[in-house]
Amino acid sequence: MPKNLALTLLLLSGGLMLIERATALVSTLVGKLYCGADYMQPVDGYIGTMSCGFNSDVYVTIALFTTMFIGMFGFIFGAMRAQPEDEQE
Repeated sequence: MPKNLALTLLLLSGGLMLIERATALVSTLVGKLYCGADYMQPVDGYIGTMSCGFNSDVYVTIALFTTMFIGMFGFIFGAMRAQPEDEQE
């Protein structure tokens, strides 16, 4: 995996994690895309994500951490396998 792609994955997932933590905007958008009109409808008098059986916070967190780890491992192992610049032809 090229180092630039790995660094992009790291920065993208880190930025989205910060946005998610500060505003919960990412999980809200994912929940609205997945559930459509059922998102945040009252169930037994409570308003929440249980109306569509989908907890978007958990799935967004898992996806962002997975992307971050793929980027981190790609960056670390890509740096270990790279040839020094003076030896490249």
